[in-house]
Amino acid sequence: MTDVRLARILEGAVDLHVHPAPSPLPRRIDAAEAARLAGEAGFSAIVVKSHHHSTVTDVLALESQGALRNGVRVFGGVTLNGPVGGITPSTRISSSPS
Repeated sequence: MTDVRLARILEGAVDLHVHPAPSPLPRRIDAAEAARLAGEAGFSAIVVKSHHHSTVTDVLALESQGALRNGVRVFGGVTLNGPVGGITPSTRISSSPS
């Protein structure tokens, strides 16, 4: 696949699974850098997530500081695991049959 063809495929894409800093786990980049790189690749948006907290306030803080002014939309979200009150099967409380 050529770089030009790949660039056309990515144009306008949305990455739904970005885990940036800050995080209790090591991360190479923060949401602002992830958005910058996504913009360079032609993406229209990214969704940033954390296994430990909602990233909505992270995105709002970056927006208020002007850190997300590169044309890529950034959305905050959550992973649906235990620390954020999730609903993934591994975190559900099983009930005994009645």
